[in-house]
Amino acid sequence: MVGKCLMALQRWIVMGLIVCNCLGTAAALPTLGQRVPDFEIRTVDGQHFKPRDLLEQVVVINFWASWCEPCRQELAELERYRQQHAERTLRIILVSLDSAQDQAIAGQLSQGFHGDKAFASDSHVNGFGRITTLPRAYVLDGSGTLSFVLTPRNSNRGWTVELLEHHITPLLVSQASRP
Repeated sequence: MVGKCLMALQRWIVMGLIVCNCLGTAAALPTLGQRVPDFEIRTVDGQHFKPRDLLEQVVVINFWASWCEPCRQELAELERYRQQHAERTLRIILVSLDSAQDQAIAGQLSQGFHGDKAFASDSHVNGFGRITTLPRAYVLDGSGTLSFVLTPRNSNRGWTVELLEHHITPLLVSQASRP
């Protein structure tokens, strides 16, 4: 009996050490004012983006899903904003978190958006951590630094005109003034 208890205790200790080791090596989540962790987004039309490919652009990486009502509502707002600032260095990338069986629905819902579209299942976006709430978006300035994170805490409705103007337009103006 004592032998079995010792073996069970040893297994728990080994499992605990493995878990601690894994946690210690986990990628750091994006932090405001810091460069974003490495990622690779592969769009539905075959383009590949890594952070270094997006320098000197203001980038919005917008995570969404077809079942998220605020996400669906913000798509038209994002497209309007993208069109209004088409001459600027703005790139909006929609990354759908939809499962394989819902990707056709996500494709239909995002038809009116003419920017870049991707599915998380086809991309390497682990550096953004586990996306557990929607809407969620990461805004990068022209140097690849995280300048804003949209979450349900600061907008449970997703992107609005006011949020876009407040958080993205100043970055576009700043980027345009660089030589």
